[in-house]
Amino acid sequence: ADRNAKAAFQRDIAEFSRKIDGAGYLLREMGNKMRHIKEAIKMVEEPADGLMKEYYAIDMKMKDIRRDLYGDNIKTRLDIDQKPTPAGRVGWINYEQKYSTAEPTGTHKMSLEIAKEEFAPILAAIQKLANEDVENLEKKLEDLDAPYTPGRAIKMINRN
Repeated sequence: ADRNAKAAFQRDIAEFSRKIDGAGYLLREMGNKMRHIKEAIKMVEEPADGLMKEYYAIDMKMKDIRRDLYGDNIKTRLDIDQKPTPAGRVGWINYEQKYSTAEPTGTHKMSLEIAKEEFAPILAAIQKLANEDVENLEKKLEDLDAPYTPGRAIKMINRN
């Protein structure tokens, strides 16, 4: 077997696995932020129905993104077949490659390419959610003088 081809493929898969882990980390961080944001919204003096609606819309998007990346854990528990996800594909390739000395199969190569294609819009969606949706919600909280939430940039108050 061509050891170079195998080594190159394993590097490729390791690099891609790190990207998926990074995306998962971003989602968890955003999830933590959102928990604090929800509490802050509850403490706002003014009626916060609009903010809560926005919160739930973001929360829903996060759940969809998580499902696109990792699959549906309820379906997994119930053993219902579901469409392969980028994380699932990579896990499977890693598992099959681990004990194999042969170079990667055509299926593995194709599966990795598909995973990369599927992952690109998922990562873009995570970044948009973090940099636009969550940030806009944080700005609104800031403008309402809501209690501080972790990771929120504090606007400079200039009182003369």
